[in-house]
Amino acid sequence: MAHKLFRLAWRNIWRNANRSLMTAGAVGVVVIITTTFFSLVGAVQNGLYVSLTRITGHLQIHVSDYRQIRRWQDLLIEDAEAVETLLMDAFEATPIELVSVLTVPGLIESEGRSYGILLQGLEQPPAVRERYTSEYLAAGNLPELGDVTGIALGEKLAQNLQVDLGDTVYLYTPGTEGYGASAYLVTGILTVPNSEATAVSSLLAAQELAAPGAINRIELTFPKLTRTGDDVDLFALAESARAGLGPGYEVETWSTVSPGLASILGLFGTVSLFLAAIFFILAGMLVANTVYLSVIERVREFGVLRALGITPREVVLMIVQESVLLCFTGALAGLLVGTLLTGLMAQGFSAPGEVADFLAERGFPKIFYGSVSNRQVAITVGFTFATATLAALFPALNAGRLEPAEAMRFTA
Repeated sequence: MAHKLFRLAWRNIWRNANRSLMTAGAVGVVVIITTTFFSLVGAVQNGLYVSLTRITGHLQIHVSDYRQIRRWQDLLIEDAEAVETLLMDAFEATPIELVSVLTVPGLIESEGRSYGILLQGLEQPPAVRERYTSEYLAAGNLPELGDVTGIALGEKLAQNLQVDLGDTVYLYTPGTEGYGASAYLVTGILTVPNSEATAVSSLLAAQELAAPGAINRIELTFPKLTRTGDDVDLFALAESARAGLGPGYEVETWSTVSPGLASILGLFGTVSLFLAAIFFILAGMLVANTVYLSVIERVREFGVLRALGITPREVVLMIVQESVLLCFTGALAGLLVGTLLTGLMAQGFSAPGEVADFLAERGFPKIFYGSVSNRQVAITVGFTFATATLAALFPALNAGRLEPAEAMRFTA
């Protein structure tokens, strides 16, 4: 009996072909919009993910309980080279970019003007240095590896000090373990966040000034991790780092280092689901109208079917099947088109010129890559099924309650 109801439902869909095609087409358009929207949201999420992890690294290495430590000297990883070697050995078979950082609080001065700053001594691999330069360098150059006299200043800090490229500044770090004071030549101007308190030197320069041979942070970036979904692999990588280092060190993921930014990324998924639900509610209204009109037109037919022995439950099931078939016909076409559009977006796209520059200044990448997960496809299919079932339920239940004699006397 079930297959006969299915055949009857399929035949009933096409009694009014124009109306059915219009409804299926509307569902297809909603599916296309939803998958494209998911792809756009995925592109923005992945773009932000890459930008954030390039700033913080996927993993950061500190001394144990560093968040509770108040004395700067206790934050130092003393034997930096040995720790770096342990990490490189732990990830021997995994592509990795390792950045060693020594952040030193100090006082910078030029011609009577002085400001408190955080000096960042950086040792970056070439690929990371190139990205840092392209994203943040406004003028001049970053201090070269091993340069102990050059320094790059944040744009606002340079303005406050009233210095430019080639000028000399003086940096004081009292209470540290190095020279504690030194003169530097300004080699570059940076457009970085918190630029009024940021200065960048080579790692060697910062170590000579404040902590010979030491660092207070290591950032690990894994070039193959480019999507938010890749964080599933990150936890295993974090365990590998902990095993390789042993006790005495704290290994944190980027989401632990920047929980606020991680929460913002998580909101993208929630908002996209909410908007997708709205799209399907609108489609459901059209489907409900189509099913309702179809039921009204066939009231007498339902009376005949009931008189022939079809139960109310089978009437309801037949009408719900009609709605599901109608929606899934449109959804299948919509998924095919949406998949093609997502494939094109996955090749990379960018916003128009000025908009791309505006977004780049606020931390977004210039090139976005569309992405739709299997979970999002499943959600789209689930929304389609829910739309079809709920839209058909009310008219189907009404049709199931019809008495045969009453239905056969019905006139629209």
